[in-house]
Amino acid sequence: MVFALKSAIRQAGRTDLFAVAGVGVEISTTYRTALVPDFVVLNTRPLANSFQASEVVLAGEIWSPGNSGRERKDKFAAYEQAGVPFFWSIAQDLGGPTELAAYRLEDGRYVCEATAEAGQGRFGIAACPVAVELDITALRP
Repeated sequence: MVFALKSAIRQAGRTDLFAVAGVGVEISTTYRTALVPDFVVLNTRPLANSFQASEVVLAGEIWSPGNSGRERKDKFAAYEQAGVPFFWSIAQDLGGPTELAAYRLEDGRYVCEATAEAGQGRFGIAACPVAVELDITALRP
């Protein structure tokens, strides 16, 4: 996913955006003092391991079958309340990603702008700081 985002950022000529994985975001939830999304797009150069919510333009979570509905709901709400402009939720099974839902923050609430399933082929996502075209099946090992 990070590779696809980096490629889209480069193609858009955006030198002010950085796609990375495995960094902390200083957003608290009921059970955590920070979140570690699976991938993010930052509006600052990634010179640290932890970032403020205001530095995150897109947060993405890849849910395994073991993630509880409560955890998904809590993280979704935390990113929304922190004002992260874009959020991607990716469901997966043992073979990899199966479904993607892309959200844009509007009036303090996430609105789903795009969904796609494995096998659908290439599709465009505008709920992102730069337009991205993906094929979920290509992300499966």
